[in-house]
Amino acid sequence: EVKEHIAYLNLPFTPRDYQEYAFYSALNEPRKIMLSATSSGKSLIIYMLMTYFERTNRKGVLIVPNVGLVEQMRGDFLDYGMPEDEIEARFHIIYAGKEKNFNAPMTCTTWQSAIRINKKEFEQLDYVIVDEAHLAKGESLTHLINISNNCKYKLGLTGTLPKSYVDRFTLTSTLGKTETIITAQGLVEAGFATPVDIILTYMNYSKEDKQLVKKMKFQQETKFLEEHYDRNDYIAKLGVQLTAKYGNTLILYNTIKHGEFLLNLILKNKFGLNDVFVLEKVTPKRLEKIPYEDIEKIFTITPLTPKDIKTITKVYGAFNADKWDNLSKYHIFLIRGTVEGVERDKIRGILETLSDAIVVASYGTSSTGTNIKRLHNMILASGTKSNVRLGQSIGRGMRLHAEKDKLRLIDIVDDFSTKTKTGKIWNKNYALKHSYERLEQYFEYQYPIKEFEIDI
Repeated sequence: EVKEHIAYLNLPFTPRDYQEYAFYSALNEPRKIMLSATSSGKSLIIYMLMTYFERTNRKGVLIVPNVGLVEQMRGDFLDYGMPEDEIEARFHIIYAGKEKNFNAPMTCTTWQSAIRINKKEFEQLDYVIVDEAHLAKGESLTHLINISNNCKYKLGLTGTLPKSYVDRFTLTSTLGKTETIITAQGLVEAGFATPVDIILTYMNYSKEDKQLVKKMKFQQETKFLEEHYDRNDYIAKLGVQLTAKYGNTLILYNTIKHGEFLLNLILKNKFGLNDVFVLEKVTPKRLEKIPYEDIEKIFTITPLTPKDIKTITKVYGAFNADKWDNLSKYHIFLIRGTVEGVERDKIRGILETLSDAIVVASYGTSSTGTNIKRLHNMILASGTKSNVRLGQSIGRGMRLHAEKDKLRLIDIVDDFSTKTKTGKIWNKNYALKHSYERLEQYFEYQYPIKEFEIDI
């Protein structure tokens, strides 16, 4: 029956053996979490399942973490062969501004939108599929799955499980037991994923910096690192150099201010530009805050529209075109939460045509679900101790591409510790402790590791 459905779909390529097995396994065990490494092609497994349920007159919903993934899933379904003139009727998508109902045979929504849908809509469903199921430990998502009380199938797919036993038990109670479909190393060994080289870069700081950080709490240390000029200037230079030598680079950060700081330093190192201001949306309110006469150049995240030019002219008088530009023209992209999912999807498409792009992106927008195949380098400009976030982030760069032989992941380790004469390390700071958590995961996944020390 599985073979017959795959033949019926007339896919543009043959599913991999583990994808076929996952499809078969889910039909036979309707309550389960399938652990399938990032970049293993989970969207194809979902496509096979949802189209099978449609053929057998079952109605259901796919819940994904963000709007970008809703649009990406729609694009994937088209790539797999769903006719464009049928997709609106068969595969309804829900997010802000979209009609909130489950009238179509297949629906895809974010959990944020799903929580606003009438409870009775969930009672008519035959199945619920949760992509990035590690997020189902949250109260809202657990609630959505539980109110789908007439569902025979409650299935989850994820590349990484949370480390906490409490979170794992919550997932098990909500969706079912976990089955490993394929691991990250299994993908590499089978030739389905790009090998990963981990480059641990230990940043050694001055005695003065060590004394400052010694008494800091976590939030203070984090702020200190995000504002440390020499540290971030080194990361920016590294990003420019890696891109010139190997290809596209993704730099991951946590806070908006840190992302903008890194972006400014990249522009300085690549083009010699100082005193740069970056605008996301051009409005008079934002423009009024800019000391225009002091700014060398103003960049926008997207190209200026005629409306933008009218706004600028209204505030500053005659439009001074030479002071305004957009980042994408220079193959530099800034992605943060306020950059809409459709815009992120455009950037993803643009990157497939470039080999000299630098993407400065927040973990929140790029560690989950974002699919960038032509990615050669990744820099963790902000530390993390979340094994889920780390695993998802690495998976972004493991996708195969003809023009790359490996992913170089530069893990920035900020070391403010002090060593005794015998070599014992003491006064370990938070960033250093968190790096041990990441190191444990690198060992678990058997990634090759290189170590370097840089004096800051």
